[in-house]
Amino acid sequence: MATKVLNVSLRASVIPYGLIAQAAFANVETSFLDTAEHDATLAHNGQTITDQDQIARILAEKAGGIAQGTSSTPDFLKIATNLRGNLAFPELVAILDDLDDYLAYRTYLIGHDLSSVDLAIWGACRGTPPPPLCHS
Repeated sequence: MATKVLNVSLRASVIPYGLIAQAAFANVETSFLDTAEHDATLAHNGQTITDQDQIARILAEKAGGIAQGTSSTPDFLKIATNLRGNLAFPELVAILDDLDDYLAYRTYLIGHDLSSVDLAIWGACRGTPPPPLCHS
């Protein structure tokens, strides 16, 4: 797999912290561009990937930190996708409670070392946009 560079837009509505951290973890060059067409793109095998979920999965596979989950192991990249969405408070609390329960006796999500999946979850939590201001 020839993964060349992750391009991140300086005009992104939400900075894709997880993708930036995953790229660094996988030793993929990151460049920051002053464009607004896509928040992030990945040059991979002669193609330009624009879907952030697909980029996260490719970077996780490149870093070797993705496990093909068993029935008891959640798909953490899918959880990261859900965290990046516009969630109602009860949905957000449910996801974070599940993560908290899973991590109760673990330090890392997969294995015994930091993985690309840990960075994807961190980035999704870190990059979540603030809620809109309510005026009463």
